[in-house]
Amino acid sequence: MKKRLIIAAILAFVLSGCQTAEVTESTSEELPVPGSELPEGNLPPKVTPSPVLEEIPVSVQPVEEHIFSTEETIPAETEEPVIPLEDEPSDRGERPTDEQVLEAYHKARESYGWFAGYDDSGLMLDTTDSISIPVAGEEAEWTFFRVTRPELESIETLRAYLKDLFSDEIVDELLKPANNLFVDGPQGGLYAMGAGRGANVNTGAVTEMVLWPEEGDGLCTVQVTIELLWEDPDFPMGVRSYSFPYQKVGDKWVFTHFEAIM
Repeated sequence: MKKRLIIAAILAFVLSGCQTAEVTESTSEELPVPGSELPEGNLPPKVTPSPVLEEIPVSVQPVEEHIFSTEETIPAETEEPVIPLEDEPSDRGERPTDEQVLEAYHKARESYGWFAGYDDSGLMLDTTDSISIPVAGEEAEWTFFRVTRPELESIETLRAYLKDLFSDEIVDELLKPANNLFVDGPQGGLYAMGAGRGANVNTGAVTEMVLWPEEGDGLCTVQVTIELLWEDPDFPMGVRSYSFPYQKVGDKWVFTHFEAIM
């Protein structure tokens, strides 16, 4: 009886060892062996290696060095631009306003009067400074007084002044040698014959207006109407009109016809 128990225990021990070996063997089949190939269905996704990026050269610009100062910076003085006045056109060739045309007419009337013997006050004559010039073929002498108007210092400056108001033909006629109204002094300066006889007392109201044509901007006319106050019964009262064309000649505006008014 005791011998049978020992044999049964040995047999049970052998059987348990076989089961353990089977479990170990089945477990070893399920686990993948390192380095062995996995079944095709269980392969992990292939990883494509990233391409090596080429190095791109980068140019580095030098950075300007700024030096900051706590001292106050004083801006340099700049010359202010000169702005022409509204009543003085910067270009004489542009169409003038009516006021500018009448201003030019008043200057032209004054200077034309120096030669017509109406008024010489604009010349600012110095009667204490005079020269005498003998009259050709006569024993008499003509007396000329010094012109103190600043812009009139000689015959040439007088010519330039007149050319800003009249056409060349009018200026040449006014300054022709036969007139003998202005001369250059022997020591310099401009001298004029004092022959002003004043305004005409037989005239009344004066009307001035500027007339522009419908077409074209290069010509206008200053129309002057003067009221006549004749005391002689043979000359009834009335009016007299004058027309002075003011025209663009070259790059400036001048009067192309002028005459002395009463």
